[in-house]
Amino acid sequence: MSHSCGLHAVKKPGDGMYEGILIKESLSSDVILDEVSVNKVELWNAGGVPKYWTAIFFTASRLDFPVHISRMIKGGKEEGEVWFVDFKAGNRKYVVLKDQVFHYEIGNSIDKEQVRAECKKLGIAEEQMNWPE
Repeated sequence: MSHSCGLHAVKKPGDGMYEGILIKESLSSDVILDEVSVNKVELWNAGGVPKYWTAIFFTASRLDFPVHISRMIKGGKEEGEVWFVDFKAGNRKYVVLKDQVFHYEIGNSIDKEQVRAECKKLGIAEEQMNWPE
């Protein structure tokens, strides 16, 4: 039996291969929410625009999830906003922007810095690149 609301809407962590945090306001389409398992939801006062962000802690098992979600993230420099989602699968960290997928092996500081440099070129602020590993 599948539930989409109430106590059964939130699933246990570890149900998927990818695990991370997604900001709902970063999505150009809510369709992706039907394709992830939601583990927890928090409301963050980000103090910007929008003022509040909905943080969705998720797992996903779709093999092409990084490329798939890259098509559903808002923004780009030309649109005046740059959003990203970060998540991991095993020992691999993914940072995904609109139509861009970057990844590196967790613990590899050289590759991590290359990903950070690419994100900076695309408009991600330095203080936003403190993603957990």
